[in-house]
Amino acid sequence: MLLFATEFSVSADRTTADFLNAMVTWISGSPHTSLSAERLRELLQKDEAFLQDGNERVQSLVSSSADVDLAGIRYSRHDDDLEWLTTVVFSRTASDAWVGVRVECESQHAAARLPPAKKPVVVRTVLESLGGAADGPLPIRDRAHVLANADIDLAAKLIRGDAGCRLPIVYVSAQFQGGHILDVNRLAADLSGMAHVVVEPNRPFSVRLQLEVDSENVYGGTIGIYWPEGGGRRAFFLGESTRPLAIWRAPSKMRSELHY
Repeated sequence: MLLFATEFSVSADRTTADFLNAMVTWISGSPHTSLSAERLRELLQKDEAFLQDGNERVQSLVSSSADVDLAGIRYSRHDDDLEWLTTVVFSRTASDAWVGVRVECESQHAAARLPPAKKPVVVRTVLESLGGAADGPLPIRDRAHVLANADIDLAAKLIRGDAGCRLPIVYVSAQFQGGHILDVNRLAADLSGMAHVVVEPNRPFSVRLQLEVDSENVYGGTIGIYWPEGGGRRAFFLGESTRPLAIWRAPSKMRSELHY
C-alpha cells in the first residue's frame, strides 16, 4: 500500500553524488538500521550497487547522458509483520533538478494494521542536503511564506492555481481579530517538500483578496489547501469549541490530504 508520495525541485547545481551522499546520511542516521555510513558509501563507487544486512536491503542505480543525470535508491526493511519500501529518485537537467519520494508498506498478515501516513525523514534530509529550489514564484523551504500587503496579485494567482507552482498551497488566513490560529512556521516545517505554507498578513488583506478571486479564498482563521492549475480547494475549519484538539490534529489531517 502506498503511504506517502511527493516530488519537489532541489538546487540545480547538485549532482548524483550529492544525492547519494544524502541517502547515506538518511539511512545511516536511522535508529532502525544496522548499516553503517562506511558500508553505505559503497553506493557511490558503482553505477549499480546492492547491499544487504539482515532484514535490510539497499539498491542504487546511477545513469548519465548528455541531457540528464539520474540516480535512484530503493531501501527495504522487514519490521515485525510489516515490509517497508522507500524509493527515492533524483533527476537533473541543464535547467533544474527534482527529487521524488515514495513510501510503501505491506502487511505479511491479514490482521496486521498499517500505520497512518507520515512525512518520512528522508524528505527533510534531502532538503537539508540538497536545498530546495524555486517552484514558480515560491522557493521550497521549511518556513512559511508570509505575504506583504502589496502581494494581492500573487495571493490571487496562488488561490486560482495559476502561479506556476507544482506543489499545493496551504493558505493560512488571518483571524477576524488578527493573528493566525497556529504556529505557521511549525506547520511549514511539518509540510515541507509537500506543500507551500502561505500566510496572509491581516484581515483587510483577506477582504481585498476576496474581490480578486470571487470569494474563493478561505478567511477568518480558516486554512485552505489549493491545488495547482485550479485542481480544487479543501478547507479546514478550526472551531472555537474544539480548537485546541483541532489545532493539534491539523498537520496530520493536512498530510493525509497531501501525501498522494
